[in-house]
Amino acid sequence: MPTATRKFDPNVVNLDFSDLRPRSGGPRAHVPEGDYLLEVTNAEHKPIASGQNRGKPQIAWAFKIVAVDPSLAHIPEARKGIGDSVYLNTSTYKESKGLFFLRNLVDDLMADKLKGASTTGAKLEFRLDDKVGLRIGATLVDGDPYTYNDNDGVEQSRVSSEIKFTYPASKFRGAADAAPAAQDDEEEEDTTDRSVPPTPAPKAKANGAAAAQAAAEVVNEDDGDDEDVEALDIQSL
Repeated sequence: MPTATRKFDPNVVNLDFSDLRPRSGGPRAHVPEGDYLLEVTNAEHKPIASGQNRGKPQIAWAFKIVAVDPSLAHIPEARKGIGDSVYLNTSTYKESKGLFFLRNLVDDLMADKLKGASTTGAKLEFRLDDKVGLRIGATLVDGDPYTYNDNDGVEQSRVSSEIKFTYPASKFRGAADAAPAAQDDEEEEDTTDRSVPPTPAPKAKANGAAAAQAAAEVVNEDDGDDEDVEALDIQSL
């Protein structure tokens, strides 16, 4: 039996968005370096797309800027960044140096639940579906320049802000006055491979050669309390 052909209607368009992931943020931020309050808008566990660690697992994070440190409040470019997105990929495979950065991020995101303890030494199940809306304080710096093709296919160069350090939202200056960002601009896809995120320095920030030495020795850091972790009996967050 012949299939009826649907008459073309110039006022109706059939759209299929079934394979698209939910919107998770605004345009990629480029703001003056300094401290900002960030809110998780998306977190997805997926394989690294390219590079020598291709196929290994990572968490692809998206945050939006919800407040600026009072020391930056007088800078228009900092205030205009509210609502823009900051992206971060943290590898999760055991041999990755990025685990130190991820451990710190988890401790800072879950600071209220951990009550000052650290996840250092713990094995736990970390759920991503309930992390949207959690906040952290973060120091943002300029990342390396990268290239992309604009809508006309012309290669362009750009710099975006990246997370260097994180800390609990309660320690962000002015956190009590922060309000959710009102902007909800179109998301810009992050295709940058950051399979090994920048290794955070110890809490006492170092500069120059001292910072490089601190980063090289960060594998020996132990800023958690094993007894606290065991007492909390952390199994899932």
